[in-house]
Amino acid sequence: MRNFNFLQSENAEQSEQYMPTSQSKYVAFTLAFVGGFLEVYTYTLKGGVFCNAQTGNMVFIGVNLVNGNFFKALYFLMPLIAYCLGILLTLVLPKAMGSGVRFRRETLILCIEIIVLFLIGFETKQTPRALATVPIAFICALQYNAFNDSNGVKLATVFCTNNWRQFVILMYNGLKSNNKQKVRKSLYFLSAILMFFGGIIIGAVACRHIGEKAIWICSGLEIPMLAFLLYDNNRKRYLLKKLAMQASRPEQ
Repeated sequence: MRNFNFLQSENAEQSEQYMPTSQSKYVAFTLAFVGGFLEVYTYTLKGGVFCNAQTGNMVFIGVNLVNGNFFKALYFLMPLIAYCLGILLTLVLPKAMGSGVRFRRETLILCIEIIVLFLIGFETKQTPRALATVPIAFICALQYNAFNDSNGVKLATVFCTNNWRQFVILMYNGLKSNNKQKVRKSLYFLSAILMFFGGIIIGAVACRHIGEKAIWICSGLEIPMLAFLLYDNNRKRYLLKKLAMQASRPEQ
């Protein structure tokens, strides 16, 4: 995989060719699949709640408030609060980790996501639904804000609205101006959309036949991704150490 071999030169960390594994196509498309899977998981098994994005939940909150269903409105408010806290964590985490941490923010966030999804798989139909919707909304916010850059493209992996917008705009402008680069970029967004839809289809089938444990498919898909991110972190540290040693050598 080309994206995993970033040691293209001794100063690859400083070159334009360097790209962290967290921004690779493999990571983006896998997370898009997981995003689609989680959307259908919470909607079909956890009371029709949308955890990936919060527009639908805001609608449900407003409708239930008007109808006097205050407790039900609170049920849809909890994922929204968790989502905001997840976004906040992605902002404060780099500063809290400091420069001495041995891995990137994205690696820690992916590790959290794998663990949370794995634990949710032990829940049953009798488990309060909020014990799944709240943590899923939280990790979707982490994923959205931490993995929003792929190959220099701002890409959403937990919903498709903006991806559809970018696909149509880039495809139109690319065809209009005969710009092949814009056309290829539009297809990148389309690929993410298709992976998201694939997650929806597989998720719907898995939820029907496996139930709550279907979510383990997501955590299983993310384990190899975590291994690649850890490998990336180790290679980066090796590169920086090598550069520091070369810089400290006296000139001949």
